Amino acid sequence: MRLSELLSALLTSKVIKIYRTSEERFSLMVSGSLVIYTVSWSLLLYLVYVQWSDSIVKLNHFLIALTMASVFLLVKIILGKLVANLGDFETLYGSIDHQRNIYRAALGYVVLSLAVISIIVLKRNPQAIIFSLILAAAIVLLYHIIILYQYRRQIISSAFYFILYLCALEITPYLLLYKYFMV
Repeated sequence: MRLSELLSALLTSKVIKIYRTSEERFSLMVSGSLVIYTVSWSLLLYLVYVQWSDSIVKLNHFLIALTMASVFLLVKIILGKLVANLGDFETLYGSIDHQRNIYRAALGYVVLSLAVISIIVLKRNPQAIIFSLILAAAIVLLYHIIILYQYRRQIISSAFYFILYLCALEITPYLLLYKYFMV
């Protein structure tokens, strides 16, 4: 998979359909891009932390943010597979997860470019960092809506498992993080 093919997934679903049917479901490009996705989100969260706390820029603070983001994504993936296995909707979850991973891989470069623009071009302007974080979150929300729209027929046929999936894996981790940071 070339980088241009991966980035074209933001505009068309051709890449997702091609790589869904192939034997090699998880190429090196997608794996590396998912690492870039995690690093870029960690960088944005770290920039917000530095702006709000007025602390000195330290590498270990960024490594803590990177570890938290990595653990958060890995726990979501593992719990998603566990709930799909228990609810016996592994094939539906597999196709949704494949599309979500392709979107995450492509969006990793978008989020990374937002973080770099916030740091280099806009000189860590607080409004630019907050705008970048809100824009990145809106893009992620948009691709979640696109995935739900594309799989709406399969999801409606197994509505109970879908509600269980949403409550257990998509909403609850964010609520727990919100409660943790607000206390």
